[in-house]
Amino acid sequence: MRSAVALFFAKFKECRSAYGAVRAFAEEGLEFPKRAYGGLWNGQLIWGRLTHGRALGLLGNPSYAGCYAFGRYGTQKSITENGEIVAKTVCKPMDQWEVLIKDHHPGYIDWEQYLKNQAILQSNRTHGKDDLMSSGAAREGAALLQGLLICGRCGRRITVRYTTYPQYQCNWHHREGISSSSCLSTRGDLLDERITQRVLEAVQPLQIEIALEAAKQLTERDELLQQQWEMRLQRAEYQAQLAERNYRAVDATNRLVASTLEGQWNEALESLESLREEQRRQQQKHHVPINSETQTALMQLAEDLPRVWHAPTTANQDRKRILRLLIKDITVEQTNRRELILHIRWQGGACEDLTHRLAPRIWEQWCYPQTTIDKVRELAREHRDEQIATELNKAGYKGSKKGKPFTPSMIKWIRYKHDIAIPPLRRQGELSVGEVAERFKVSHHVVYYWIARGYLPSRRPYQGGPHCLTITTAKDKELQQRAREAKQRLLMLNS
Repeated sequence: MRSAVALFFAKFKECRSAYGAVRAFAEEGLEFPKRAYGGLWNGQLIWGRLTHGRALGLLGNPSYAGCYAFGRYGTQKSITENGEIVAKTVCKPMDQWEVLIKDHHPGYIDWEQYLKNQAILQSNRTHGKDDLMSSGAAREGAALLQGLLICGRCGRRITVRYTTYPQYQCNWHHREGISSSSCLSTRGDLLDERITQRVLEAVQPLQIEIALEAAKQLTERDELLQQQWEMRLQRAEYQAQLAERNYRAVDATNRLVASTLEGQWNEALESLESLREEQRRQQQKHHVPINSETQTALMQLAEDLPRVWHAPTTANQDRKRILRLLIKDITVEQTNRRELILHIRWQGGACEDLTHRLAPRIWEQWCYPQTTIDKVRELAREHRDEQIATELNKAGYKGSKKGKPFTPSMIKWIRYKHDIAIPPLRRQGELSVGEVAERFKVSHHVVYYWIARGYLPSRRPYQGGPHCLTITTAKDKELQQRAREAKQRLLMLNS
């Protein structure tokens, strides 16, 4: 029994959850004893499956820590709506126990370990109004910081939402109607990578010590498992020997009794052989021999801890346990500059702040970079949209995230979005076609006729652009005369 109880506490220390220890016993095919009270088996040990309730009872009982305690439970009375008085048994806080004697008898664990186990159980709770700040047990999900993050706005634990990738969210203010927006929503895998990088840097000087501790724990676990299986085999061998003695002691003339005892003997032998076969299977599946070669391999792995961390054989649950051994919690504070400030509180009490730059939004990823916008602003002082697009394509600029070349419509949109003015078309002293027509009181057709015949010099800023006309004093007199002649011809045609 002692080896089974010691193995349970070792499993709980490894898994850091009662359910994890129960599952480990079930996966390895181990049985656990319990004392029978009343009935035919009164006072005897019965071996069977370890249950979750039994595991919680072991962890909460200070007797297994070598202490004598009295007054752990009390009665609480209440009045129902019908006026009836109902009494129920409740667990008292430790400071209200009537008697507590430490080191009363040899225990499986010490008192400090008992208190640590209670703290682990309390942090694993995820229900109840007093458990809003508990981190919960390390689970199998991909979010490595699950249970460690605290919202810097409302002070509550940040939850995890799984979509195509883990996402850390805090919606308490929005859910309670305090705010119209969530406290925090950020991509989880990028934040995990940032913290993981810092943790691997922090534990690098302690890698050798961690490797030695891991080798020690594996050795202790292997010894406890071996003791548990040896005890099970001893019980099975005893049952087989007892069945054999009963069979040989019976009178051979009493055939019915002899046949029954022979069947019991055969069943005991089959059970013993089945147990031996199961032991061999479990050892092949879980047994890790801790010898000099294994210790050397662990030391070599300690020199390259990042490779062990990123190995596909390392489960996310194990990574979370490593993080919880090093980090107590992380308070996440979001600034207005699209970045997070991570206030890390290490288990040793030290605090550290990290800055994590948030990934750009989807629409920001499709925006033109600032260097491209500055280049367009520079070229727009003297060039039109078509010329700007040509110059950008020659310089190797890309018009979109997909790498398409620039077009005049893209340049037009950039100028509109960033308020980039069109370069002035006319120089000082130049007139447009409409202004010339108004000046000489003629139609636009006459002005275009003068331009086509070369009577009026014209400059076009770009191909297909508007005419920019310059009129000197001599050209003004000439055009005045041509305008009068045009009007006279028009009068003669009308008469």
